[in-house]
Amino acid sequence: MNTSVKRWLAKGAGTAAFWGVVAACATLSASQNIPKSAQAPASFPTATYAVEDLGVLYPGGNYGGPRAYAINASGTAVGYDDGGPCTLNAFVWDGTMQGVPDAGACSFAGSINASGHVAGSLDHSGGGGCYRAFRLVGGIMTDLPAQPANTPDHDFRCANGLGINDADIVVGNIVSNLCSNCSGWELREAAHINDIGQIVGYGSSSPTTIHAFRFAGSSITDLGIFLNGGISYALGINNSGVVVGAAYRDASGVGNYEAAVYKDQVGTMQNLNDLIPTSSGWLLKEATAINDSGQIVGWGLPQR
Repeated sequence: MNTSVKRWLAKGAGTAAFWGVVAACATLSASQNIPKSAQAPASFPTATYAVEDLGVLYPGGNYGGPRAYAINASGTAVGYDDGGPCTLNAFVWDGTMQGVPDAGACSFAGSINASGHVAGSLDHSGGGGCYRAFRLVGGIMTDLPAQPANTPDHDFRCANGLGINDADIVVGNIVSNLCSNCSGWELREAAHINDIGQIVGYGSSSPTTIHAFRFAGSSITDLGIFLNGGISYALGINNSGVVVGAAYRDASGVGNYEAAVYKDQVGTMQNLNDLIPTSSGWLLKEATAINDSGQIVGWGLPQR
């Protein structure tokens, strides 16, 4: 069975977007969202949810089908499909799913800004798995090498483009640390940047702790973990500073991570599964991006 991208559209309590391994579209309604844990607020507004199928770029995915990783204010989504010539094949969806000019190389689209400019990664190693960041503007892909062209290891340094803001500033990671010592933190990955320069990702403030962070100016905010949870990591941020990502429900680290959202008004990492109807039929695993309308993209699993 081929899988396809699904997008949740939620009205009333904000909107969210998730892909999952699902065979059919459906419309769900809930009169009241009931929290699943004492960590969540006592009640939530009424919300109506619908599933929109974004289709596939290549039929017959190898590892579960396409995944959406970012969405902009116009509802244009980007991500990758795994059913084409490579294990990763970047796409842009604006009503139809389209590939990017990657000349058949493996590629990944990680972020899109309000102008429709895309940040991602392209394999420059002939299938060897060493990617370089790119910025895609008007169908033209610009290589963003991790080192200047006159650097001896220019052709070999691997990097990923994971976030882009409306000023076309791209953030991501390279093979070395982003910062050797930032206020006691080792910042391991910058996943996204918003238009006021706030950066989110994950890092460690001790040898045994990996937490999501938000970096602004010279200040780092530890976004914390679920109640009694383990690792957390941030993947997206909007211009209101709302952060999305995922966190582990406990410290075992055995695949028990679920989608998360952090809002300053709440001050703790919330499980998105606590903020949807208990009858939704979904287990939301990762929230990968959020736009200024509150639309979230990510991926999840249907619970039948």
